[in-house]
Amino acid sequence: MLLAYVVYIGLMSAMVWCTGRWVYLRNRMSSFSFWNVRIVFPIVLFSIVIGLRYEVGIDYSNYYYSYLLQPSSGMPWGGIFEPGFVLLNRLLKHFHLPVYALFISVAFIQIVLFYKAFEKKPYLLSFAVLILFLTGQVFGMMNILRHFIAAMIVLMGVDFASKRSSLWKFLLCVICATLFHYSALIALPIAFLCVFPRPMFLEKRWVLLVIFLVVVLFQEILLSTALEKMISFLGDLNLSRAESLGFNTNKLSYAVGEFVLNEGTGYGRLMNYGIVLCLILVSGRLYKEFGMDYLNYFRIYYVGQLFLVIAGGDMNLRRVAMFYSLSGVVVMSYFFYYVYSHWKRLPQTYKLFGVLLFGYQSMLFLYKIYAGESACAPYKFVI
Repeated sequence: MLLAYVVYIGLMSAMVWCTGRWVYLRNRMSSFSFWNVRIVFPIVLFSIVIGLRYEVGIDYSNYYYSYLLQPSSGMPWGGIFEPGFVLLNRLLKHFHLPVYALFISVAFIQIVLFYKAFEKKPYLLSFAVLILFLTGQVFGMMNILRHFIAAMIVLMGVDFASKRSSLWKFLLCVICATLFHYSALIALPIAFLCVFPRPMFLEKRWVLLVIFLVVVLFQEILLSTALEKMISFLGDLNLSRAESLGFNTNKLSYAVGEFVLNEGTGYGRLMNYGIVLCLILVSGRLYKEFGMDYLNYFRIYYVGQLFLVIAGGDMNLRRVAMFYSLSGVVVMSYFFYYVYSHWKRLPQTYKLFGVLLFGYQSMLFLYKIYAGESACAPYKFVI
């Protein structure tokens, strides 16, 4: 267990320090390349450390043996995996690379896409890396490999969705994401969320608060009634073959009683609700500071949180919601950067929320390692 703490905390610290130094030097020099050694080094370090893990992650064995048991002709195209992931397996197998090359490659693709998403807002990068770890997203990256590649592609494409002239680039990103997980199609409405050039009436803080609280209070009804009707509708359309999309009855966990999160005391869920409510309250000030660059991510994050509330403990539905909820990393990065850069002039409430949020996420991060969330611990290396 000690090794797990050393790996995750050490890797996080090294990556935050490198990116922080890069941001500092970039602010002092007008011409400073994004793909600097201080960016490339943490990417390579992350890829090697995470890629050389052994039996870490719930889905590790599935990917491990699916790679090893490929026939000489390579992984079949019409199997359970999407074309992009099949192509990656085939390429690595063609060159007779060991199985850990697959996990290194996946980790590399994921983290490169994540860094690329902040290329136009580099001042957020060190905060984003920190939050990627503290919110436990890194554990998901080691578990649901294909899904996280797809989600990172969508996250990278959000900047394109905010401009009508480059909207086709966002649609291309979604298409590329489906090559790794078909459920990425659910990210298409993100283009609609980003098309409005200014705040709408529905984005007034009291409206957002009321909508969120209503969804929280009526979560069970929304899950059991609305989604059952959706399943019935999709069943009538004879989409039962599209198993990878998660649309047919057998793939929805609550319908078959599988892949459901274990409910604990419920305090964690209440804390998450509190964080969402606080981020809604500070959204107005952050919009005034950062404009639409911030608001687009907040819109996506907010819709993702509504989706997560409705999904409840259903693991498959929560995974689908990740295409939206992953934007929370960007939203929190904006908030922490704002608190850090305006500390002396901030109201006490903002300072308090910033300190409490950082403290809570830090303790939760350590607890997740202790509890072995998503089989993230104990940590073992393949060599």
